[in-house]
Amino acid sequence: MANYLTAEEIEFLKKRSDELFMGKTFSCGMTMLYCMSELFKLPLDQQVLDALNGIMEHRDYRMQCGLYKGALMFLGIYGAAKGWDRPKLNEVTKDFAAKFEEAYGSQKCYDIRGGKFQPTEPHDKCAPTTEKGVLLAADFIKGLKEELNNRQITFKEL
Repeated sequence: MANYLTAEEIEFLKKRSDELFMGKTFSCGMTMLYCMSELFKLPLDQQVLDALNGIMEHRDYRMQCGLYKGALMFLGIYGAAKGWDRPKLNEVTKDFAAKFEEAYGSQKCYDIRGGKFQPTEPHDKCAPTTEKGVLLAADFIKGLKEELNNRQITFKEL
């Protein structure tokens, strides 16, 4: 990670991801979306949350990781708020995909988690992975903002 996050932001995200994932037993994707929404102060519509639930509840197929899907959904929300066009969003999501794969070795839940969900396994099996993913996505997004500030251009110019 490039470490664009402050110590306070890291502490907030660790605490919040634990509250949501463990305390409320949210899915990893829902935890990701809520944490990004709160950190970047972009409220979520109920319809977005409902859509993510639909995506997350077919997890037995074990294709794309929920953390990855939640981060991509938030990048779409963030990009829309910043006025990105589709080519810009595509560029950013491809960059994020590379960072995610670098961190986890895959985008597939099955690979990251090491197999199928088992009825008897505890929910907390994915807690460390969820925290790491939330920090990765937040740092990536904050890095986008920092890089633009350093170049002194606005999001609307992209």
